[in-house]
Amino acid sequence: MKGFLLILFFLSFFIALEKSMAEVETAESDTENWVDRLVDQIKYFKAGPSMRERLSLTAGLSATSRVIRGTRSTEEHLNAPGFNTYLLLQLSEQWELGLGGYVFFGKTSHLNFNIGGNQVRTNGAYRDTTFAPVIRYITPFQYKPNWNWYALGGPSWSQQTVKLEDFVDTQGAFRREHKITLEAFGGSLGFGLLERIPGSYTDNKLTHPVYIEFLFSYMLVNRQTLVDASDFTEVQTVNYEDAKRPSSSSIYILNFGLTIF
Repeated sequence: MKGFLLILFFLSFFIALEKSMAEVETAESDTENWVDRLVDQIKYFKAGPSMRERLSLTAGLSATSRVIRGTRSTEEHLNAPGFNTYLLLQLSEQWELGLGGYVFFGKTSHLNFNIGGNQVRTNGAYRDTTFAPVIRYITPFQYKPNWNWYALGGPSWSQQTVKLEDFVDTQGAFRREHKITLEAFGGSLGFGLLERIPGSYTDNKLTHPVYIEFLFSYMLVNRQTLVDASDFTEVQTVNYEDAKRPSSSSIYILNFGLTIF
């Protein structure tokens, strides 16, 4: 009986050992495949088009719908037009790395801010300038021939400016020449459709392919600055502070444009 149990023990041990070895071989195979793909990408980058040929510049128009949250739970729903541009570097057939820039214009109403202990409620012209390092993955899936789906995302930094046009403040220290500047940091995620003509990357650029994309961005304000813009040759900082209760913006962006070169 003891001999039979001993045989069962050794059989179980060897079966478990064989299974674990098979799992190790599978993991090693997956690792080797991943390394091979990485090596192929590096070889493609070295042997492919020159750096200049890999670069592309795109530009187009934008439409945005956003919720701007000030202090004291105030919100402003703002629809604003704007512009978008990308400087992109092709890493492989599917991956691109780049820098995006977005500029939007609009008008706010009834937003509250607190700067230096001074509460202000204002209406005014609004401008948002955002820069975003992005990575873009062009999928093999197509909406229709020559139109590929892609995904993109990355961190973003924004400077938002509100010009005081119609306002009330608690200490009477604000003037119409003042502007409130908000520095914000966040991130963006999105997807889109890109026109891709069969051929090399350079040949495709020459056709000025069109793109359309949808982005969602969430930003947190980490600094508020009050500036005096009465003399456009010398803008002076009146007051600034790190946001104790960061306000935020939820932004929905529709971009469309084409490749310039």
